[in-house]
Amino acid sequence: MLVIIRGSLIKSLCLLAFAAAVFSTDFVAAAVMPGAGESVTIGWNPVPEPDLQGYRVFLGTQSGQYTQTFDAGTETSILLDNLQAGQTYYFTVTAIGSTGLESQPAEELQLTIAPPPLPLGVSLVASGPRNLNLQWTFPASAMGSSPEFIVQASADLRNWREVATVPASDSIGENGQVIEFSWSIPRTAERMFYRLTAKNWLGTSTGP
Repeated sequence: MLVIIRGSLIKSLCLLAFAAAVFSTDFVAAAVMPGAGESVTIGWNPVPEPDLQGYRVFLGTQSGQYTQTFDAGTETSILLDNLQAGQTYYFTVTAIGSTGLESQPAEELQLTIAPPPLPLGVSLVASGPRNLNLQWTFPASAMGSSPEFIVQASADLRNWREVATVPASDSIGENGQVIEFSWSIPRTAERMFYRLTAKNWLGTSTGP
């Protein structure tokens, strides 16, 4: 599952090291826009191997099929630019030893350069005698946009203010087609209205 944290996209990856030992690393993508087209900086934790020669990053528009390869040297990040809005990209990374031996690819990272769709099935659900939760679902197929959900509140349906941000990591379940979310509505003495929108890793939102 992709997780948004302050504009950085975090995903757990696993690489096969040169000595066939498995270790974990984080694959981090942050959005930058230096000019024409969209760009992302892909970063990862360093490999704890003394004979490391460098890293190789793979990029494609279909899962498991990579049409571009980038040598990152011994750096632990690389800028990939001129990506197209509306396109879904797939990334992975390998480590290369001093003898040229290359590790197995890390777990694939999916990233969509597009606004996420609106949350689905928004409803109020009682979780106790005086407690209400705002619940919604989100298409599992759209999780590549790395959404976070913005809850807005209004007392008069005219003036809205942001009251909460729910990251994709706070899901409460899934059924294969949709991811489920819930937010506990705070008690208030006045009548309040709530609405939802979704924002992607680029900060682009839809709706509400």
